[in-house]
Amino acid sequence: MFQFNCVKINLTQQVAKINIYTFNISMRISGYKNYRPMFLAHTYKVEPKERHVFVQTDNEDNLGENPYFVYYDDGKKTRKKMKKKGQIFYVDRRNIYDPLSYYHIEYKDTGKIDLKNGKDYSYNPVSLAQKASLATRLQYRQPIVHSIKEGKVVGKIKYEDFNLSEKNDDITEPTILVTQRFASALNNPNIVGLIFTTDHIASFSHIGTRLRQETDVCGAIFDSNVIEKLIALDGKNVELEIKDNMINFAQTDKPAKPIEFKTVVVPKLKPCSKILSSKEYTPDIIGAKAVNLRRLEELKEQGKIDVIIPKSMALPSGYLEPFLNGYKANDVNDFIRFYDEYINSGSLDKLINILKANGIDGETIMVRSAFNGEDLPNYSAAGIYRSCYAKMNPERLFESIHFVTNSMHESDAKYSRKLYNIPEENIKPGIILQTRIIPDYKFTLYTDDKKGNLKIEMYSAKGWVQEGCIQPHIFTYNKNTGELFYDSIQMAYPTATFNENEELIDLAPIKYDLSNNKKLFEQLKKVAQNALVVEKEFGHPQDIEGGLKGDDIYFWQTRNIVG
Repeated sequence: MFQFNCVKINLTQQVAKINIYTFNISMRISGYKNYRPMFLAHTYKVEPKERHVFVQTDNEDNLGENPYFVYYDDGKKTRKKMKKKGQIFYVDRRNIYDPLSYYHIEYKDTGKIDLKNGKDYSYNPVSLAQKASLATRLQYRQPIVHSIKEGKVVGKIKYEDFNLSEKNDDITEPTILVTQRFASALNNPNIVGLIFTTDHIASFSHIGTRLRQETDVCGAIFDSNVIEKLIALDGKNVELEIKDNMINFAQTDKPAKPIEFKTVVVPKLKPCSKILSSKEYTPDIIGAKAVNLRRLEELKEQGKIDVIIPKSMALPSGYLEPFLNGYKANDVNDFIRFYDEYINSGSLDKLINILKANGIDGETIMVRSAFNGEDLPNYSAAGIYRSCYAKMNPERLFESIHFVTNSMHESDAKYSRKLYNIPEENIKPGIILQTRIIPDYKFTLYTDDKKGNLKIEMYSAKGWVQEGCIQPHIFTYNKNTGELFYDSIQMAYPTATFNENEELIDLAPIKYDLSNNKKLFEQLKKVAQNALVVEKEFGHPQDIEGGLKGDDIYFWQTRNIVG
């Protein structure tokens, strides 16, 4: 039995007819034993995060020697030879706009055709995916209305199956975009709200941080009834609110207005080309990410926090100028020539020796952006300037430094600077080279959720390798009482199985449940207590990234919560 979260809906218009289109799916034919004999029943195992539908029969042994899966792609009959023993084959359905997928099975050795009451089988992949998302999210205690940015907004509803363009130039009035999937950047201040209706990487990760800055309201909805009512308002002016994982919306005559972005002033940097130790991180030569890291080190040295700060050194804009010049090379041959000359100059060998002499000597290190235009008191730019890992050899280090330095030229970064009136010439690159920690648990922590709580989003079992693609564990720490609550279980790629009537008949067992890990709960309380000290010392709610390894707590980044 499932206990469903309450979803508030306030609508003044009758629900219209809904047109739902299909999406990319994969299909697998494999055995589904002990359900119904022979070929009277098929079942559909759905993996909503990957948007896969696995079509299953009851008994693989009775498929015959040469079964073919026959389906219809854009009206054309298509055959795929079925692989037995659970092997997967893929069917591309990007161009299918019929909400139903039709198929049957043919057997070359017997000439028989497997049909349902003399007709093709059919299923609705979008409907199944929505039902699977709802069932699995309830199973893992993940929210059904997932708030990325809470708030209230007025705008015209615009429904698109997929908003995958990097530009939305056709949106010229305040709009609440409702879509299954969308591009990583909205690139339009008229998109005042965003609601997406399938599992997407923006649920968490840096994309979510950016959406909080580029929208007034943003969230994901996993209840098909709510989705249908939203789509029914396509083209209507609506007031919509997301709060406390609840959603309200209704038609309105209230005027809508585009988002107004404040002007952000970035610090000016003095010319500097030396490799910096952490004690030399000052806001006049390196970006705030590095300066904040130094402040964490000082709190550690003063005994105010009991965490480990990974060792680091930084490369200021003067040091990185050659990498910017390399970006401006006229063609590939020019760049290869620059690459060879820089590697052969020995500059990176010298850098590696300096890092090792200062205790940064792992096989790989973190190469992290520390531009003067990020992690500011009123503007984070999270995920706009890149970070990555690098092996400690000149070739890989060159590639990583070049990649991070020149992320300032990427379209998302340019667009964000345009929104916040930041002149291009004012942006200067900076890089932190930091000891890489491979944690048992990786977390992002928000010291204030505006309700008296501290929130922890955490990945275990190396789930952080796919951070942003899977839903994390969510913990709430009550700052007044010191109580820690385990809200949601990390959810990777769960499956739900349905019969031909789209009735749920099976859920894959839960993975990664931490409910009985008492030692971890005590450790997370210490994490929260240390984070609140950081919040007090910085004088503003903090967004902290770190990890747990054995009994040790690591903080490797902190910045103001903005947006």
